[in-house]
Amino acid sequence: MIQRYCFLFFMILMINSCAEQTGKEERGLIKLTDEELLERARNKKLVDMANIVYQNIEGKVISRDSANAILASGNWFLDNYANSLGEVKVLRIRRKTLKDDDFQKKLLAIYTAKPPVKIVPVDCSQMAKILDTVYDLDQKGRADNSEDFQEHDENNLALVVSLIEKCGMPTLKEVDQRQMDAIWYVFQHSDNVNRKKYFKYLETAADNGDLTQGQIAKTKDRILFSDGMPQVYGTQLIFNEQSNKLELYKLDRPHQVDKRRAEVGLGPIREFLVKFDIEFDIDQYD
Repeated sequence: MIQRYCFLFFMILMINSCAEQTGKEERGLIKLTDEELLERARNKKLVDMANIVYQNIEGKVISRDSANAILASGNWFLDNYANSLGEVKVLRIRRKTLKDDDFQKKLLAIYTAKPPVKIVPVDCSQMAKILDTVYDLDQKGRADNSEDFQEHDENNLALVVSLIEKCGMPTLKEVDQRQMDAIWYVFQHSDNVNRKKYFKYLETAADNGDLTQGQIAKTKDRILFSDGMPQVYGTQLIFNEQSNKLELYKLDRPHQVDKRRAEVGLGPIREFLVKFDIEFDIDQYD
């Protein structure tokens, strides 16, 4: 899942642009406008990365590795220059502008948009049995590193959404903790649209003691991660292709993260990150 999101954000960078520079020519190429890029995104027309020339901010040709190193800071984006056939041939690095965050969100919304979840028949009297099956499929596929886990995720999401819509959000008076956790896992592993849509149900369940506040914190961070925003509790990691290692995804007010984690029942962030061989040396204070 982490690698999928890393790839998605990298591809968004590959098609980003700035409206104030639209129409500029680059050696016979034309810079694509924001609307052109959004339309390409809607049509799922991606850049042919095998035939791309990268340029730095001065317009000098650089390698892909050099471009990736510059982009890694998060302060840079790429403009797209296409030929008369609409084929992107040059990606030029430029500094990030104030408009880029909104533009990136629009692109992300297009790429993550999915058809509404299809409601399937469910028997409310079989709620516990349904959630046992959901839990097993979610966890077993990941434990076995099965290639079918994405299909299981989609089927599980349809079952859980149908259950909530028809029977209401289950509680610990109706199911056990394992079955409640199955619901949380499904939305944690779902697309961000449905994660946001049903987040209020998870929050209410946590307020009632049916889920933990730590689980809600992880879901909040997952939502922020998917939106390209800094996380709050430090639960999300990203894979750095250059170092071939996991890293902590960008974090809001890192010097207070342990205080926030403690408030939701999560341990110190250093103890969490050491499991992944990640160092965290930011002093903590209130």
